[in-house]
Amino acid sequence: MQIAGMLIPLWLIVQMGWMAVLFTGGLVAGCIAWYYAYADHRVVRDGAIYHVFERMGRRVYRGLDDELRGIVADKGLDDEDPVEHFVLDAAVIDLDEESTCAEAIEAVSAELDKDADWHVEPVHEALRARVRGALPVIAGFGLVHLSMEGVPASRLVLVRALEGIVLAVPSRGVPRINALAVLVGPEEEFALHLRLMAHFSRRVDDVDFEGAWAEARTPTELKEVLLREDRYHTVRLVPDRPGGTLIGRALVDAQLPRGLIIALVHRVDGVVFVPNGDDVFREGDRITAIGDPDLIRAFREAFDPVHPDADVRAAPVAG
Repeated sequence: MQIAGMLIPLWLIVQMGWMAVLFTGGLVAGCIAWYYAYADHRVVRDGAIYHVFERMGRRVYRGLDDELRGIVADKGLDDEDPVEHFVLDAAVIDLDEESTCAEAIEAVSAELDKDADWHVEPVHEALRARVRGALPVIAGFGLVHLSMEGVPASRLVLVRALEGIVLAVPSRGVPRINALAVLVGPEEEFALHLRLMAHFSRRVDDVDFEGAWAEARTPTELKEVLLREDRYHTVRLVPDRPGGTLIGRALVDAQLPRGLIIALVHRVDGVVFVPNGDDVFREGDRITAIGDPDLIRAFREAFDPVHPDADVRAAPVAG
């Protein structure tokens, strides 16, 4: 049907005579010439889904927004996508004062500069250009995605600014946001990045996100706010709770569900690290486990069956 829809108008033009054919051909040739002479070098190509995100951030018509969010949801994460590792490896920046998008991006660039393997100046310039225009914004959370040739690896940087980040172009009349996720990576991982951004867009749309994001006091807690709840769980190791049975045990001897990964250990003194098999759990450790939903369910049943709300908070996030 679609092929017929393209060919039948061509047949109709021919039937209208040579004047119609010449006029149509001239119009097509003129458009092609204008494109290559003027528009080609001004077009920024980022893929269709990126523009879906962009429209989600600036259109007012809610019916269209809902439809686009459904499209994005269909492009969600596969079970094998390493979203938990990706988020837990992210850098976190807390801005104490109201900032502009340009200032937030400079902070992101400074974080990227810490990796000596990056030739990041082209990345910095591309990020600066990106935030000078309209950003895709969902529920006060801005999403910046950049896929470039020559970038050695994917990096995620999370920025939180409780006093706000002022947008260069207001979204739906709102001049500022309170969070920014900057995702930079090589072109070959473009599809994975889009699925991750789709995951973020769904998560920040949840009714509990804004409060949880504002209340998080450590980088680990900020990252956990973005994770899928059925694929991670955090337990504080204290003697009078089931998790206390892990105190004094090395990770290799902890008898955890097979296939479960202890991704982070947060000590009471503020030290955060990825454990190896010889690391011994201590009293007060806050351990974050990731895995598929069945493994997480087994982990909860064994070490945190009552899911207590009370929790000892660590020091606030450093800038």
